[in-house]
Amino acid sequence: MKTKKNYNIYLVDDDPMYLSTLERLVIGQEPDIHVKSFPTGEDCLESFGKKIPDAVVLDYYLKGVENNAMDGIHILNKIKTTYRAVPVIMISAQTKIEIAVNCIKNGALDFIIKNENAPFKLKLHLHQLISGQERKNKIRSYEHWNMAMAALFLVFLTGMVIYAYQHN
Repeated sequence: MKTKKNYNIYLVDDDPMYLSTLERLVIGQEPDIHVKSFPTGEDCLESFGKKIPDAVVLDYYLKGVENNAMDGIHILNKIKTTYRAVPVIMISAQTKIEIAVNCIKNGALDFIIKNENAPFKLKLHLHQLISGQERKNKIRSYEHWNMAMAALFLVFLTGMVIYAYQHN
């Protein structure tokens, strides 16, 4: 039974220092997690054409690199329109509850406020996502195994019925 060993996480933040911190503290120590970082949401969306990530960590406010860049909520909507199953965790210095609620309503898995606990919360979320994905893979593997065993049992049972019919 094989489980997926490499998880691809996209990090999107217009603050290169914070992006680097997230890479090192949250993901850099995990050999199974590969990170691709983007300074804008548009760059992230463009990369979806090459490879769909297992999760996206997306900053809410993305105007630090380009003034006309889309903000995180617009990027979230674009991701969820085309790639509904990709989990997106929003992260922001914004502390207004309305912003967090709006992100969740638009499909974000969670909203994490950028503070000293943010990297730890993010790491916890990513581990939960990965373990959940591994459980799904195991269940899928067991389902395939059960179907194969059921098919073999039906072949065996059919053979027994044919044998009994021929010898009566």
